[in-house]
Amino acid sequence: MKTTWPWVFVAVAAAVGALVAAPVAAATKPDPATPAETFAAHTDAPGVAVAVVDLDGHVLDSSTFGRDGNGNPIDTDTPFVWGSVSKSVTAAAVHDAGVNTDLPVVDALPFLTRASPLGRNVTVGDLLNHTSGLPHSLSATDIDRSAGALEVLEGPDSPLLDVDIDERGGFNYSSLNYLLLQAILERQGDLSSLLERSASGVITSQHEFSDAVPPGHVPVFGLNRPRNVEQDHAGLGYGYLAGSVDALARYAAEQARLRVAGGPGERLPDTLARDGTRYASGWYVDSGEGATGRGANYRHSGAVPGYFAHVALAPDDRKAVVIVANRYGEMEAGRMSAEAERTVAAALDESGSAAASPGRPWGYVLAMVAGGIAVLLLWVRAAFAWRTRATRSETGALLEASAVGLAAAAVIAVPAYLGYPVALIARWAPDVAILLGAFGGFAALLAGVCSATALTRRYRRTS
Repeated sequence: MKTTWPWVFVAVAAAVGALVAAPVAAATKPDPATPAETFAAHTDAPGVAVAVVDLDGHVLDSSTFGRDGNGNPIDTDTPFVWGSVSKSVTAAAVHDAGVNTDLPVVDALPFLTRASPLGRNVTVGDLLNHTSGLPHSLSATDIDRSAGALEVLEGPDSPLLDVDIDERGGFNYSSLNYLLLQAILERQGDLSSLLERSASGVITSQHEFSDAVPPGHVPVFGLNRPRNVEQDHAGLGYGYLAGSVDALARYAAEQARLRVAGGPGERLPDTLARDGTRYASGWYVDSGEGATGRGANYRHSGAVPGYFAHVALAPDDRKAVVIVANRYGEMEAGRMSAEAERTVAAALDESGSAAASPGRPWGYVLAMVAGGIAVLLLWVRAAFAWRTRATRSETGALLEASAVGLAAAAVIAVPAYLGYPVALIARWAPDVAILLGAFGGFAALLAGVCSATALTRRYRRTS
């Protein structure tokens, strides 16, 4: 005991110091001078591009910062993955293709009548505005697939075969809606051409995506780790379009121009969620009512592991703001979105531009510290249990083996039961997956040591 526990305290102190120091070290950057530098300083993103354009697509302000995942300087032609900003491109393509939004989905995709739990009253408009009742399921989307949406939905592993669908009409954000919309577009004609007509310069082909898009970055214990982004070709409609900040700015300017008062985009029907959030064809809608006197603004964020994007349309201000960054991890989603909103407010000269930086997600950092300490204590306990196995009682060893064995099973089984298996967590929050795996592994090791101790003592007693 006297020789073991001092090392426990040393290990715990080292873990706390490393886990707290990592994000602080990652934050060391020069004083920001441009919107891109400010965004990078507040989010630890290695590469950022920001652009403000007018409704004619003229650049009012543009700035870039940092390097891409290959070490090349970020410029206005560097490709970024757009994440869920892709949804508005898909919605625009649906409208541009003249698809009837009142058409039942089972008529637009006749093969669904054989196996789909979707009711006949679910329409294309429901898919556009997330009122179909489909659930949000990361395990059914954001997968490395080379097949298109039609092939995936018609195949034996269709994600629609294993989902619980709510009643139609309530707002429930789900990428599955836009998987179906991509399938509808594929039936309309060449998908790439339809999407490129709505957003010129967008990258749709898998070959071009793999060649042109550099690795993004995911935060691992506060530090950036490069990560190659594999395109989900069935997910172009909901998250896997890519393009430069210039291409995204041109698209945003066109979308803002359509949404000036009385424009065709401004008149699109929207959905009102229970919390008051409005959504219309790939855009969250801020009604504009209140003291500002401005009309409606439109916005959407998007992310895949390694990339983040945010677009804001302000038709009354005759501006659009686009932000792209090559870092994203799900545990920092709130931080990225808050900084994007602050950047937009500053670009539009709103009162929110004076808001403070969203700051570091210290709750997440502390959770990582606690997880690291738990892993270290399990490791030390396993070593100590092995050293003292000769003096352990059989009952005590069995009880401890049972307890830590249950803990080892729980850290794997509980997230999987909730729809977040460790493999999925590893994509969006790799540091969380590392700690879960380490905790489960050392708990299993301790359970094995205790079980071996109990069995050895039982054997000796009966022999």
